[in-house]
Amino acid sequence: MNQKTSHTKDVMHCFHCGLTVPDNFSVCVTIAGQERPMCCHGCEAVAQTIVDTGNAEYYRHRTESAATAGDIVPEFLQQISLYDHDRVQKEFVRNIDDGLKEVDLILEGITCAACLWLNQKHLRCLPGVSQADVNYSTHRAHVVWDPTAIKLSEIVEAIVRIGYMAHPYDARRYQAIYKKQKNILLKRMGVAYVLGMQIMIMAVALYSGRWSGIAQEYSELFRWLSMGLVIPIFIFSAQPFFQSAWNDIKCFQAGVDVPVSIGLLIAMSASVVATISGQGEVYFDSLAMFVALLLSARYLELVTRYSAAQLSERFSQSVPVKAHRLCGDVEELIMATELKAGDKVRVRPGDIIPCDGKVIEGVSCTDESLLSGESKPVHKSVGSDVIGGTVNIEGILLLEVQHSMSESVFSSIVKMIEKAHFEKPSWTKMVDSLAPWFVLSVLTIAVFVASYWLYFYPADWVWVTVSVLIVSCPCALSLATPLALSAATKNLMSQGVLVGHAQLFEILPMAKYFVFDKTGTLTTGKFTIESVHVFNTVTDTDLLQIAASIEQYSEHPLAKVILKKNTQALSAVTDYRNTPGQGLKGDIEGLVYYLGSRDYVTQASQCSDYESLPPVDKGLSETWVAKQGEMLGCITMRDSVRPAAKPLIEYLQMTGYTVVMLSGDNRQAVNYFSEHLGITESASEMLPQDKLNYIKKLQENKHKVIMMGDGINDAPVLKQADVSLSLQHSTDLAIANSDCVILSDNLLKITELHSFSQKTRLTIRQNIGWALVYNLTVLPLAASGWVFPWLAASGMALSSFIVTLNSMRLLRLKNSVSSELSNQNLFVSGS
Repeated sequence: MNQKTSHTKDVMHCFHCGLTVPDNFSVCVTIAGQERPMCCHGCEAVAQTIVDTGNAEYYRHRTESAATAGDIVPEFLQQISLYDHDRVQKEFVRNIDDGLKEVDLILEGITCAACLWLNQKHLRCLPGVSQADVNYSTHRAHVVWDPTAIKLSEIVEAIVRIGYMAHPYDARRYQAIYKKQKNILLKRMGVAYVLGMQIMIMAVALYSGRWSGIAQEYSELFRWLSMGLVIPIFIFSAQPFFQSAWNDIKCFQAGVDVPVSIGLLIAMSASVVATISGQGEVYFDSLAMFVALLLSARYLELVTRYSAAQLSERFSQSVPVKAHRLCGDVEELIMATELKAGDKVRVRPGDIIPCDGKVIEGVSCTDESLLSGESKPVHKSVGSDVIGGTVNIEGILLLEVQHSMSESVFSSIVKMIEKAHFEKPSWTKMVDSLAPWFVLSVLTIAVFVASYWLYFYPADWVWVTVSVLIVSCPCALSLATPLALSAATKNLMSQGVLVGHAQLFEILPMAKYFVFDKTGTLTTGKFTIESVHVFNTVTDTDLLQIAASIEQYSEHPLAKVILKKNTQALSAVTDYRNTPGQGLKGDIEGLVYYLGSRDYVTQASQCSDYESLPPVDKGLSETWVAKQGEMLGCITMRDSVRPAAKPLIEYLQMTGYTVVMLSGDNRQAVNYFSEHLGITESASEMLPQDKLNYIKKLQENKHKVIMMGDGINDAPVLKQADVSLSLQHSTDLAIANSDCVILSDNLLKITELHSFSQKTRLTIRQNIGWALVYNLTVLPLAASGWVFPWLAASGMALSSFIVTLNSMRLLRLKNSVSSELSNQNLFVSGS
């Protein structure tokens, strides 16, 4: 394999898959003696493996159009099992615990909830597959498997065998598949509408002829012309319905397209027979209208799904690929994944920042709108923290890497987005389980209706049966939940609120308790040292040096301010121990030191004879320091309330929540902040286990609990709560255990989350309610002969349109709660 840099400005296409090669990406593979451009390292690995295995002739013999850009890779890999090569898997397969692997696949051919059920059931039955989830909104499958029991190629082949196509997920490939689906759908719609209008003109003449009379030869001519025009609609435009129905029938599955296809076949067959024999009714106009309207509903659904998923695709596409690392005075271009903590990187204007880091040289502004939803550039200078995945706008920055991209905030967000795609709340699970039974019920009703009308009214049985088959709309039921959830999630994400678990929309409006951690959540966590009290012969400087030495390994906000205040060199610490929620222990030059709360330090150091502190202001946090048998002193620090904390608490209390504050801080500080914020229920000096027990007790009393925290100690409580929230700058462990992350420090975003959850819940109820009322109303009417086929076609399409458009409202919805609160002068400046 050779790599070279291309300086041409012409648009190049990947020789392997056909996609456009991105700008500034210059990887080539030598195939048959010629350098061929590749669009990504995945195609590079696949193409190189094809060449290395002696199969380069594949490229010479492949047909020009038989395998499209979206299909070349999976079709060929299915034949020679290239998906099982490590070099190929490196780009899209992730290794997880216990030797398992996970992959995201794009599925083509998904049309309804029954398709999801079929794929999930089929994948979960494969030996070695431990988890398989399919998301309707994105048409992505998340699969976890044991590579010692089953190969990835076998998983893909299993999907293909039941009539669906599978591709390893890639953002650009996803976009290419969407464009391909959109274009072919537009072509099918165009044929259906253009020919359908001609058929409708002749249908009007035939209908008029019933009342005013029409010559027999003209009647037969219009019938034959209509049949000729409807054939392309039947063969080309309606092809997706027949293909999907055939796949379902082969797998003994009742999908939404089964009754649709049966209805089309009956209508077409009866109309052809009537045309040839010259006797009976024809339904060419109803057939054409039905296909056109149903394709329109599918098109609107496709566009809505893509729009809802587009922002999450932007996150995936914004993951930086390369970085300019400095090795002394030499700058080298490397993959961003190769960066590690301590590396120095240079970021030029317009570049995506490749890591979480700190600015050590330069001044600039960064665009963090993708994360926070705020379009205003953020100023950065020496000492500022930067977030990987954001964009450097102006000057050149020199950064010191703090977290590699795989461990960055951005990476955590991308993982949460991917996880959210496959989250299914109880609403979705209920609808998914009902969909196949609903279709079976419609088919059963159609059989009884056909039998009844054939026996009593044989002249009308065809159109009545067709009406029953096509008037039902399981599509609306299938779309009711996933489209609304996707739209709400996308809208919130654009405003800087990342929802990781869709169950949040279900639980948040019905929860009773809203529990907050204090430090770093309701307060800024940016402490300032108020005073240093020392006992015996220890000086202020000595006490700070001892405290800073022990705190150097801690991520607690108190540790940062002590380390910043200390001016002495840090001592080496051995036998370091952290007792969560209480304090730290460490050996310095053979002496054992303790740091933390008064109770912990007193008990651990076995020291009870020491001076008491002089009276201090309420609201101060205390950090005590002692060595074995001797109390050395106490450092008091002041925290400040977040500006939006008080209006948020007032909003939550006004909407019916019982607000609780739990903290490990001393009683005086907790009482001070509780009074300041108007919180009536609070608890102080709580260990992590105490907080966990508090949440469990509320849940034992059948209460739903929302918890918001930011630290390592909060992780167990966040995991236990029914809904958990955290801020962007929370610890990785807190974010990993959260259902939702606010991508800024603005607590008023929670009001937007609450408002959207209420509106989303209402929208889903409206969608499900409409789908049920519609089907329960029109099915009896159709079975009674009150709904003609053309009206049934319009009704089914209209039902899908209503559900889709109702869900799309959530995409454009703007919440005004936070802006109203911001204008009420309710902000509190901590003092």
